Amino acid sequence: MSRRSGLRNVTKLRRKLRRMPDEIEKYVKPAVVAVATATAVDAASIVRKNYGDLAASIEPNFSRDGLSALVGPGAKGVKAERRVGRARARGKQLNLSGANQDLLFQAHKGAWIEFGTKGSPSKGIAPHPAYPFMAPAWDMNRSFGIALVRDAIDAALASITKG
Repeated sequence: MSRRSGLRNVTKLRRKLRRMPDEIEKYVKPAVVAVATATAVDAASIVRKNYGDLAASIEPNFSRDGLSALVGPGAKGVKAERRVGRARARGKQLNLSGANQDLLFQAHKGAWIEFGTKGSPSKGIAPHPAYPFMAPAWDMNRSFGIALVRDAIDAALASITKG
């Protein structure tokens, strides 16, 4: 369910923040957590309730450095999917645990609901219309998130320059 946020130079910013003292992390991590959590809560409130446990599977998955997050259904299953992809690229088979299989299923189910499906008339499978929930949740939190992270960076830089 990953979707590019449309923000430019994020990777460059993360590299710069990693090189700066721990003071940056003290200010920026809570801002990233707040934005990711708000986006997950809004997405869970937007998604249609007749899709079962999809709303419960929407969660943020934070990077090791805590300066970025992936939000969506089964977001923690992305690591499992990457492992499977690497194993297949090497010509190996990788068996996932039941929990990881469920996370991957939730991620794919979220993508089918967010973007819809074409269906297959030859197999009798009807198309499914798109019901976006992640994109509107990000749109609702985008300006709030950018302002919050910008303020956190400014506060951290002010704290560092004071000494």
